[in-house]
Amino acid sequence: MKEVAQEESIPLIDLNTKSLHYYSSLGYEEAMKLFMVSVKGSDYTHFTELGGVEIARLVAEGIKELNIDLSRYIK
Repeated sequence: MKEVAQEESIPLIDLNTKSLHYYSSLGYEEAMKLFMVSVKGSDYTHFTELGGVEIARLVAEGIKELNIDLSRYIK
């Protein structure tokens, strides 16, 4: 993904890195509140409402950092 974005000169939000840094800053217990846990306790794929809001915030920050046309619509 990063290579293709660089080769094609396409703006990229590295949400993996941004989210991992964010989770680390929260600590394990707080970060776990951002995920819904499957019945078997092995699947943390989906976000809680709070998790979705926080990921959306990271995406908005990423858009602003890219300073692209869309950036002007981000508060």
